[in-house]
Amino acid sequence: MTSIDITTLDSGQPGISPQAGAFMRQAAAVCMAHHHDASPVVLCIEGDCVSTLTIDWDSPDEQAKRTWRDMEEATEWGATGIAVLVIDTMTNLSVLERSVKGGGFDYWLGESSDDSPLFQQKIRLEVSGILSGRDADVRKRSKEKVVRLENYGNLGPAIVIVTEFGHPKSRFSELWIQ
Repeated sequence: MTSIDITTLDSGQPGISPQAGAFMRQAAAVCMAHHHDASPVVLCIEGDCVSTLTIDWDSPDEQAKRTWRDMEEATEWGATGIAVLVIDTMTNLSVLERSVKGGGFDYWLGESSDDSPLFQQKIRLEVSGILSGRDADVRKRSKEKVVRLENYGNLGPAIVIVTEFGHPKSRFSELWIQ
């Protein structure tokens, strides 16, 4: 079983600054601590990519918990951090850039060593989080995100990752829209 230390988010990626990575890491830790007494936790990856990962995280202090009192926002940013880690671990892709609002997805993915023109042959990433839910909730949210991306038409390949923190799991869905 692969072990992931969420502090690796602090290093950032080509399209995520180290500060933004640390922001996501702290949000993910608050969501994990909301449900789990201690690290590590096992994260099950389901869907088009299947695996089991161990996620190591530091317990957030009181200041971090106060910072992330809005658990909906913590869930959104924590799920983004987990999605970045899943992508980094399960594929050869990295986050290249944040998408503009209204584009129908969250980030552009690609190989960070790729010399092709920016966004040529790149993959879209859509992320969503659920603080606490059932398997059916995760599948439903994933399906909604897939349909939403399909409705945008011929924009090429995409990945949807929906993370649930209560019984930690991420649903990984690949779309190859022609």
